[in-house]
Amino acid sequence: MARWALVLGHQGGWDELGLALIPLAIFAVLLALATRRATRFQEEEDSPAETVDPPPSDEPAAR
Repeated sequence: MARWALVLGHQGGWDELGLALIPLAIFAVLLALATRRATRFQEEEDSPAETVDPPPSDEPAAR
């Protein structure tokens, strides 16, 4: 326990920096993944789907 107290004790500011940067880094990675996923989803939505011709009908086409 005393070893962790030394590690977590004030070490010139690097520990506070880590406590701020680690959550920010996690948030940035998650945001980047979400943006990439949303962009890919939007590109799939915007791409033209394969068109399928309707089956022929016996009725004449309305004009």
